[in-house]
Amino acid sequence: MPSQAAIEAYLKSLDSDMDQDLIKSYKKDVASIIIPASVHQKYSETYGRRNTRNDRAQIIKDSSDLRKAVDNNFDAIKPYLRDEGFSDAELEQARDKMHKINKSQGWH
Repeated sequence: MPSQAAIEAYLKSLDSDMDQDLIKSYKKDVASIIIPASVHQKYSETYGRRNTRNDRAQIIKDSSDLRKAVDNNFDAIKPYLRDEGFSDAELEQARDKMHKINKSQGWH
């Protein structure tokens, strides 16, 4: 989190001529968590290009504030992760860890 598309848009906003191989390399450094496939497929804001429905508006919005994009994406799936048996404490610990990793990588 945030989506790969948001990361790519963010990188291109920094350098519109950035090499695709470099973009691909940078995208590997973004924090992520493993969630049940059924939760990801049913409830993720970005799964299956859901973030392109409004003419890429969601991607542009997310790329302008990557920290907020993580929070928004996480909040969208959090209730369903609770249903899978994860506690609020575990979920917030995962969110905090993603933010720390993303911050250390310079994403926010």
